[in-house]
Amino acid sequence: MKAGASDYLAKAKVSPESLTKSLHQAIRIYKAETQAILANQRLSESEARFRSLVPKLS
Repeated sequence: MKAGASDYLAKAKVSPESLTKSLHQAIRIYKAETQAILANQRLSESEARFRSLVPKLS
């Protein structure tokens, strides 16, 4: 499947259970992506602080 199609639901196969499962999966993926973005931001900030404290070795 191409990007973004992992939660595709065929109209003929939509049920309350499949819709609920798809929504839960989408929320889980969104939270994981958000956490990854925040972790990368924190890492960048930490690296910048480290570089400002440690003199260049070259």
